[in-house]
Amino acid sequence: MRAVLVDTTHPLLEEGLAGLGYDLVRCYALPSADLPLAEATGLVLRGRIRVDADLLDRAPRLRWIARFGSGMEHIDCATASARGIACLSAPEGNARAVAEHALGMLLSLTKRLACANREVIDGQWNRAANTGWELRGACIGIVGYGNTGPAFAEVLKGMGIRLLAHDKYRTGFEGESSIEQIQAEADVISFHLPLAAETKGYADYNFWNRCQRKPWVINTSRGSIMPLDDAYRALQEGLISGLALDVLDIERSNLEGLSALPEFWNDFVNHPNVLITPHIAGWSSQAFAQMAEILVNRVANVA
Repeated sequence: MRAVLVDTTHPLLEEGLAGLGYDLVRCYALPSADLPLAEATGLVLRGRIRVDADLLDRAPRLRWIARFGSGMEHIDCATASARGIACLSAPEGNARAVAEHALGMLLSLTKRLACANREVIDGQWNRAANTGWELRGACIGIVGYGNTGPAFAEVLKGMGIRLLAHDKYRTGFEGESSIEQIQAEADVISFHLPLAAETKGYADYNFWNRCQRKPWVINTSRGSIMPLDDAYRALQEGLISGLALDVLDIERSNLEGLSALPEFWNDFVNHPNVLITPHIAGWSSQAFAQMAEILVNRVANVA
């Protein structure tokens, strides 16, 4: 058995696969077209390459694809499944990391921590201008309630908030509501959606125009669900109070940084109510180890 490792992951994953009897072929920097797939029975990747029908044609012995992370949008799972190839991921492995990051960004934004810190570095000591906003008594809406949504709800417990949550494909959970109710009542809206055809561009200008409470906005899911130009316009027009973004629709991939920057970029990133991190919400030492262990177990079940 042979596993081709497209990206670096975690030692526990490599050790676990070796323990299952796999020969490991490390191709961390090799272009997709040059990957040695003819004898591969397993494929391990993060987000550097796309797995499409053409790639699968070059891997006739492939039995499983393991995504070190959660989102599967860069893998043609339908074609793979039709060929009997298991598509594996570990979305629960980094759910807590994402939830804590979302809370950290929200607190930093509403308490103006990053903004105040920059001012102090510049020699300014502005107290009144950096008056914070408390979460207690606020209504927080969570859009998407798969793995990270409930984890975010868990870390919010005890903070005196009212929770609303919406998921198109799940029901019966605490705070279940319609998206219209969230748009009407939420002071904070946090997105936890996978990227798919139906979620691309989901939070567009029309979405913000229907929000009634000028919400603080968090996105730790995928950048393409929220058009950046629409979000900037909504911020400028006062439809939203601020943006905490770990993902952007101008990412080339989740490993390669940003593509061409929009004209409004400097104004956007320097806005006092904008906070951006480089797609790291799911990155923690504990999350990497947990995802590794989960994937080894899932590969063992396939084998």
